[in-house]
Amino acid sequence: MRRIKENIDFSFVNPMLRKQYCENFGRPAKEPEMMFKLLFLKKLYDLSDEALISSAQTDMAFKFFLDLEPEAKMIDPSLLTKFRKTRITEDIMEEMLKETKSQPPLQVVV
Repeated sequence: MRRIKENIDFSFVNPMLRKQYCENFGRPAKEPEMMFKLLFLKKLYDLSDEALISSAQTDMAFKFFLDLEPEAKMIDPSLLTKFRKTRITEDIMEEMLKETKSQPPLQVVV
């Protein structure tokens, strides 16, 4: 997790999803970058939404990757499902994957 965090810059996520959120209406949204990182972990470890959130609640490597404090509460799994279905269109997901893949490959240090 440390190598992924050090080598992949996820800062592109918030600007890319800015149009998907209303700044002046409704309650504040969960950080889009964190939500995308959760989807990244979900795909990387082939987990269901529920299993991912459960693991992320107790796995310190996940919390480190997500930039969360050890005692921070995780989101409800339904919020991840809602994010995936309402905020990320196929076009946006394709752009995000291209951006992630365009970054230099991870350097494995032995």
